[in-house]
Amino acid sequence: MKKAKIFLSGLLIGLLVTATMAVFANPNREIVHVNILEQTRLSFNGETLPLSTPIILAYTEAAPNVAIPYVPLHDVMRAMGYGVRADVENDFFRINGQTPWADTLSFPAGFFTAGEDFPIGRYRIVGTTSNFTIHNVAGRLRVNVVFGERASHVQEYIYNFARNDEIHARAPFRLVPID
Repeated sequence: MKKAKIFLSGLLIGLLVTATMAVFANPNREIVHVNILEQTRLSFNGETLPLSTPIILAYTEAAPNVAIPYVPLHDVMRAMGYGVRADVENDFFRINGQTPWADTLSFPAGFFTAGEDFPIGRYRIVGTTSNFTIHNVAGRLRVNVVFGERASHVQEYIYNFARNDEIHARAPFRLVPID
């Protein structure tokens, strides 16, 4: 929710700055109007896509029927069946053309670092029968679980990885992103 608010705030500020620059750069000094449409639906190839964030429209008085829509990329791509992952620290978006779960990451046994070997974020960790640990950047143990079928073992574990958290895995495992 916090990321969505930051994204929307940034989008609005960017739109206002762009609109302001367009007004001052335009020799006719046309006024740019901005509408935030919270209940608007979007259609793609005849199919209505559900959106959880508003669409923003910008238009001028001279051409009120020619509006430039600004749509929420994440919602639109997810509704179309694409996986979308954002690495905010590196200003990078990854769009996967398969399904939202297609960005599941599989790893062999070994050592892996968040932010280098996989994007930081919240994941469901699914392992095979083995010990699995996560250490923070200072080397302190954050997670120590044993995956397996016994009553004392776990089937999966949820963890929010920070930059430079290090995984020590003794068997193959998968990371499934959680939004």
